[in-house]
Amino acid sequence: MKRSLLLAPLALCVFAAASPLRADVFTPPAPGELALKDVPFAPGAPAVVLDWIIERDDDRNFENQHVRIKVLTEEGKKFANVEIPYSKTDTWIRKIQARTIQPDGTIKNFDGQTFDKLLVKVHRYDVTAKTFTLPDVRVGSILEYAYTKEWNGLGSLARWPIQRDLPAMHEHYSFKPWHGPIALLLMYIANGLPPNIKPTFAHEKYDLELNDIPAFEEEPLAPPEELIRRQITYFYAMGNQTTEEYWKTIGDSFSDDVEDFMKERPAIVAAAKEITAGAATPEEKLRKIYVKVQSLRHLSYEREKTDAELKKEKLRDNKRAEDVLRNGYGYSSELNKLFIALARAAGLQADPVLFGDRAEPLLKEIPSYEQFDHLGAVVTIDGKRRYYDPGIPYLPFGMLRWNNVFNMALIDAKKKLDWVETSDVPASQNVTTRTADLHIDGDALAGTLHMEMTGETALQHRLDLRFDDEAAQKKSLEDEVKKWLPEGSTVKLTKLAGMSGSEEPIVADFDVSAANVVSLTGSRQLLPLSVFETTAKNPFTAEKRKHPFYIDFPYEIVDAVTVQLPEGYQVETLPDTVKRDAGALTYSSESKRGDKSITFSRKLYFDTAYIAASSYPALRRFMSEVTTADQASASLRKQ
Repeated sequence: MKRSLLLAPLALCVFAAASPLRADVFTPPAPGELALKDVPFAPGAPAVVLDWIIERDDDRNFENQHVRIKVLTEEGKKFANVEIPYSKTDTWIRKIQARTIQPDGTIKNFDGQTFDKLLVKVHRYDVTAKTFTLPDVRVGSILEYAYTKEWNGLGSLARWPIQRDLPAMHEHYSFKPWHGPIALLLMYIANGLPPNIKPTFAHEKYDLELNDIPAFEEEPLAPPEELIRRQITYFYAMGNQTTEEYWKTIGDSFSDDVEDFMKERPAIVAAAKEITAGAATPEEKLRKIYVKVQSLRHLSYEREKTDAELKKEKLRDNKRAEDVLRNGYGYSSELNKLFIALARAAGLQADPVLFGDRAEPLLKEIPSYEQFDHLGAVVTIDGKRRYYDPGIPYLPFGMLRWNNVFNMALIDAKKKLDWVETSDVPASQNVTTRTADLHIDGDALAGTLHMEMTGETALQHRLDLRFDDEAAQKKSLEDEVKKWLPEGSTVKLTKLAGMSGSEEPIVADFDVSAANVVSLTGSRQLLPLSVFETTAKNPFTAEKRKHPFYIDFPYEIVDAVTVQLPEGYQVETLPDTVKRDAGALTYSSESKRGDKSITFSRKLYFDTAYIAASSYPALRRFMSEVTTADQASASLRKQ
C-alpha cells in the first residue's frame, strides 16, 4: 500500500519561527445559531459544529480547544457525551468548562464529574480520554465546552483533523511556534485543504481558517481514518537541515545508542553458541534464536500495572542485550535488539529496522522520529532481506504483525539508512479451516464443527484474548461462531488448544445448531450447504465507493461440510459448482452426493488487503457472485 495513494495530494510548506495565545472564553450565542434547524451544505445532519477552535502555544506548552455544537435531531443528542483524548504518560487536561444552551438562550452549566477512560494501549503508549456528559440536552441545544491540554518539553507533532464526524460551519487552527536556543522551522503537511486555502502568518502565530467543511464519510472496510480523513500535520525541522540531513542525524544518534546496547560481548557470544548448538544452516540458527527470545517475558504486552505493583516487582533496567537475557524480560524493542545481537554473534548479518504502524500515516517527508511504531530486526540470508519481530508474543517465525506489513520502514545498517516497504503476508499463511459434520434436526442443521486458524488470524485472536481466562476465551469464540449463523442458533465450545503457541494453529471444536435454515415444502426439504455464510451480508451493495477497500491482512477460508441425509430422503438437486477467479480474489464451491450424505466444499481466497476505489466495481461484482453462490440450497425429496 503506497502512502502516496492514500494521502495525495499533499501540500508541504515551511514556516519561520513566531507568541502568546489566549484561551477562548464563552460568549453569548448569536440569534441565528439559536434558530438554526438545518445546514444547507449538509442537509439532514444530526448536529453541526458551529465552531471548533484550537490554539497551540509551544513556548508555554499548552493547547486550548473550544468547541460549539448545535444539536439538530434526536440522534444528535449523543454528542453530549464528550471524550477528550490524551496520553496520561506525558500530557494533562486542565480547566474543563462546559455548558448547554437551550434554543431560548437559557444556560445549564456543567458541574458534574469527569472520568478517565482507556481508549488504546499498544506497545509503549496509551491513549486515554477525559469523559463527561453535558446536562439537559434537547433538540436545538448548543453544546459548548473548552479545555486546556498541557505537556512538558517541546511538543510533539500536531495532527489535527480538517474533517470531523460532523459537518463544521467554522474551524480555526492557530499555532505559535517554539522560540528556543536551537533554530527550528515549523512546517506542515496537509491532506485535503480546500483550494487556495493555507495557513497565514499574523501576530507571531500561524492561523488556518476553514468554513463549511462536510463531515467525514464512513464506509465499511475502509482504511484507518488517520490515513483517509482530511487533516493537517504540523512538525518541526532543524532550521539549517534538510529532511535528508535530519534523518542522517537521527540515524547516527540512534545507531550509536542501539549498537552499544547490542555490542558483541562475551556473554552474548557464549549464549549464541549455546542456543544455536546443532543448527546446520543460517535458517536453523535464526529459528533457534527466535524461539529463545520469544520465550522471554514480553513487558510491552502485559496488562497495565499500578505503581504499587511495579514497585513490588522491582524490575531492573536493561542496559545491554545480555541484561535482557539474564533478567528474562524486556520491552518489545529490547527483545528485538537481543535477537539482533545473538544473530550477529552466530555469524549472521542482522540489523535494526524501525517499523511504522499501518494505522498511522508515516511520511519520510516529515522529519519526526515519533512516527515509528517500534524497532524490529532485518536479517540478510542468501542476499535476501527477511524481517523478524520476536518482541511480539505469539508471532510466527518469519512473519510480521499485520500493522507493520505493506508499510514504510527504515533500516539502520550501522549508520547506513535505507527506506524500504515491508512485504505483505500472503493469504495462504492466514487460513481459517471449518470442518462440519451435520444432520437435519427440524428446521436446524445440528452437529459438530472443527475449526483451525493459522498465521495472522491466529495471532489476532491470541493477542486479543491474552488477558482472558479460559471461560472468557470460550465465550468470545462461541460468540464469534454465532455471528456466522442465523439468529437463535446455539454454539458450545467443547475443546480449545493452541492459544499460547505461535507456530501451531489454534484448534477449537464446537457443538452447533444452526437455527431456521432448513425449509420444508411438501415432500421436499431445502437446505443451504454454505451453512456458515448463509446470514452473511454483502458489504458492497452501494454502487459507488469513496474510499479504498482495506482489511487487516489477506486471508483464506476453507470449508468442508458433510450433511447426513434424513431417513427416507434422497438428493433431488444440488447447487451448481461455482468457480470465480479475479486474480488476487478467488472463490470456489462444489457439492457432491453420497449414499447417505452430501459433502460440500467452499474456498474463499482473498490475497490482498487493499483495493483502490477505482477497482471497486470489479470487487463489487465478485462479492455479489460470492454472496449469490453462498445462498444456493440443496433440495431433498422424500421417497
